[in-house]
Amino acid sequence: MLWLLVILRFIVSVITVGILKVVKLALLRLFVLVVPVLMYLFFCNYGTKPLL
Repeated sequence: MLWLLVILRFIVSVITVGILKVVKLALLRLFVLVVPVLMYLFFCNYGTKPLL
């Protein structure tokens, strides 16, 4: 019974780590895509419109 619990915990931890890695990669990719766009918009609007 105890080994079953250990295996279950191991599986859960592996799944959790996998999900975290995927989420981290997705966030990193999103960050890399979004930041240049935001910088571009900011620098295009800078001086032409008052920043609120």
